[in-house]
Amino acid sequence: MGQRTQSVFEVVKTFEDYSTGKKSKKTYVGSYHNQWGIAKMQLFDVMRFVTSYQDGCSKDDYDMPEHLYKAYRLDGNEYENPFKGKATPEKVMDWINKTQDNNDGGLLLKLNVDNFNNIQSGELYIFNDPEKDYDEYYDKHPDGDSDKVFNVNRCISFFEYMSLYPQYFNEPFVTAFTALMRFYNIEIKEPEREGEC
Repeated sequence: MGQRTQSVFEVVKTFEDYSTGKKSKKTYVGSYHNQWGIAKMQLFDVMRFVTSYQDGCSKDDYDMPEHLYKAYRLDGNEYENPFKGKATPEKVMDWINKTQDNNDGGLLLKLNVDNFNNIQSGELYIFNDPEKDYDEYYDKHPDGDSDKVFNVNRCISFFEYMSLYPQYFNEPFVTAFTALMRFYNIEIKEPEREGEC
C-alpha cells in the first residue's frame, strides 16, 4: 500500500585541470524509491537534493544523498534493480515499468555542475500517474478492458502534475518550488505534444 514513485537523479560534473586547461566530464546517477511519493512528496525530494547535494561531495567523487524526503536509495545492495546507464526520460520510464513497484508516477532530474559543485543548469522531467490514468479510463469506460495496462509512459507538464492532486499545491508551495528551480537554472520540461518528453 502507498503512493509508490521512483526518481532518478543524474549529475554531470565538469572537471577542469587549470594547469593544462583540459576539461573532462563524469556522470553520477542515483535512483530512489519513495513509498509515499504522491504529489509534492516527489518535489520535496527534488528540493532537498538541489539544496543539500554538496553534503556528499568529496574531491574525487560525488556521493548521492542516501535519504531524501521519505525516499530510500536503490543501491543494488539492500534494494534491487537500481537504474543504470545514461538517464533519458524514455529509459527511466522503461526501467520503472520493467523493474519497479510504481502506481503514482516518477521523475528524472538532470543536473550539470562545475568543478566546484555549483549547479550550472538542469532539467526536470515529470512522468504521468498510472493510478490517475486508470481512474480516468474506467470513469469513461466502466465496462472497459480489465486487462488494460497502465504504465509510467509519458512526460507531463507541471500544470498537469499539479492538477492531479490540487489539494497539495497551494500558491506558497508552487511559488517556492518554481523560484528554487529558477534560482538553480533548472528547466521544468514541458512536453511539446502530449506523450512526448
